[in-house]
Amino acid sequence: MAVSEIHLYEVLSSKFGKEEAKNLVEFVELKAEKKLSEKTSLFATKEDVANLKTEIAHSKVDIVRWVVGTAIVLAGLIVAVTKFM
Repeated sequence: MAVSEIHLYEVLSSKFGKEEAKNLVEFVELKAEKKLSEKTSLFATKEDVANLKTEIAHSKVDIVRWVVGTAIVLAGLIVAVTKFM
């Protein structure tokens, strides 16, 4: 038990008895751990960040390919239109 838990136990044991105080402190501790676990599961891990960076890099490559392909098609259309005029 941490210092704050010991203090809580001492305060509660004088009012409720040792067994009830112990059970209540354990309950509060488990509840706090559960809440902390729920909150920290939302944080991004290093692996999440690395995966996101990889996805962004692939997206950039796809965008560049699309732009280059579109430019080539437009250039071809311009050449074709100017030849037939």
